[in-house]
Amino acid sequence: RMFGLDVTTGTLQEARFPPESMDVIVLGHVIEHLPDPGGMLFKLAGLLKAEGLILIATDNAGALRFSIERVFRKGLGGLARPLVKLLVGKDLSGRYGRLNPPVHLYYFNEETLGGMVKKAGMQITRFMKPSQGDPVWFPQLDRYLVNWVESLFRRIDDVGGRLNRGSVLMVLAQKPRKVERPTGDT
Repeated sequence: RMFGLDVTTGTLQEARFPPESMDVIVLGHVIEHLPDPGGMLFKLAGLLKAEGLILIATDNAGALRFSIERVFRKGLGGLARPLVKLLVGKDLSGRYGRLNPPVHLYYFNEETLGGMVKKAGMQITRFMKPSQGDPVWFPQLDRYLVNWVESLFRRIDDVGGRLNRGSVLMVLAQKPRKVERPTGDT
């Protein structure tokens, strides 16, 4: 027990939670790291009670910031990597943006994540696409010092958040209530 709560550490398989035992499940920047995100969503749906909620947050492949970054990278071609290294000190030679196997295995947009959530048997309640600097969801981001280029892209992301194209994709979904079959003669 920790802070008066039952805390379980380890993998979902090791935990062996009983079916339909959870009211709420939160995946905060987890799903993009899983080798089988659809399979995991199906397992998590089985752990939710009827009308239970799941909140999933991940990087948004449809974000304004990422769209602009892709345009710059495509336009700059082979100059993109050395220029990024010079301006922000990041080495992109072993990765392309945030898709960084084996760390980030998948990228999601509203269509792909929504499709997986629905396929797992859950009903989408709401999509949100805040910026990484959103004061409600990510108030700590402003504490980190960054150079002028990263600061510019944070501002672009803030605009994206206001336009519902922020760099974070969040989905709130609910497991449907079980439909009881009528009893008696018909």
